[in-house]
Amino acid sequence: MAPSHDFSSPAPTDLRAPCPGLNALANHSYISHDGANITFLQLLEATKFVYNLSTPLALLLTMAGFATCGKFGWSTFFNSSGVVQWPISWTLNLADLAQRGSTKIAHDASFVHASGVESHAADPALVKSLLLVAEAQGGMTLESFARVHAERIRELGHGLGWLHEQVAAGEGAVAWLVMHNPQTGVVEPEKVKIWFGEEKLPKGWWDGVRPTRVIGLLQAKQTANEFEAVVKGIFVRQDGNCHQTTATRVRLDVFRLPGRSGTQARIQSIQLA
Repeated sequence: MAPSHDFSSPAPTDLRAPCPGLNALANHSYISHDGANITFLQLLEATKFVYNLSTPLALLLTMAGFATCGKFGWSTFFNSSGVVQWPISWTLNLADLAQRGSTKIAHDASFVHASGVESHAADPALVKSLLLVAEAQGGMTLESFARVHAERIRELGHGLGWLHEQVAAGEGAVAWLVMHNPQTGVVEPEKVKIWFGEEKLPKGWWDGVRPTRVIGLLQAKQTANEFEAVVKGIFVRQDGNCHQTTATRVRLDVFRLPGRSGTQARIQSIQLA
């Protein structure tokens, strides 16, 4: 029987990655729900099908995960039934994508995952702060995502290495491309809550919410460059440290508006003295 693609929360023993997109694939059983021993082709086909990515883009993203965190297995040319089989396997456990290191793809200053630790679930406080920004602005533009990432770097106190900068820019670009409303250019707060926080596909995904046009590699690269340009416009890198520009800095303020109830968030550009 084919697996149902309704959302199902992960069991305590299921493996998850520091990536809402991959975790949503597992939670909807487009890849193994337990997050273990996922094959290269399984992940490639799932990302293409569910998020409408082009083959080159899906291939690049899948290769990045497998090249840094995949594992090879070896067996005999015959299985237990005596049938010929390919003896080499290349699989991935979602949890392995949380491994830390300069050659791994898990990075600090994530949108919703804690820095400095192997993270397998979204941090509620970071989800809340991202959602506050989305609600205050009526949705997240690409620039909004870049500014939140810059704020995460400011809180971290140091810059990211080159590889992790590229990964972070790529993640921000793909997240926006996959989730934004093409009519408004924003990712609605409800999508932020569901995809980043609950790791589900948004309501109506297969009824017009999913991208209708294939997202290509060149488009993703151009969008990542725009994301990175916003971040670099806020911060400059020098000797591996993050310094504020002389013109402005970006701060995420959680504040209570005079005469109104409820906490809101805003991104405020503050002139330095």
